[in-house]
Amino acid sequence: MMGGFLSRILLLVFGYAYPAYECYKTVELNKPEIEQLIFWCQYWILVALMTVMERFGDLTISW
Repeated sequence: MMGGFLSRILLLVFGYAYPAYECYKTVELNKPEIEQLIFWCQYWILVALMTVMERFGDLTISW
């Protein structure tokens, strides 16, 4: 029980909150580097795809 709760918090912090903060810092630069913007776009696309795949996987496996 406690392990699941702790892992959920760590996922939220290191998987969403910290990357969101770094992405925000990159976007707010006066002249952000294109490579950094591409990196963060790819990161958020992968996070979105993994989230969608997880939902569908849960539906198909937990029947």
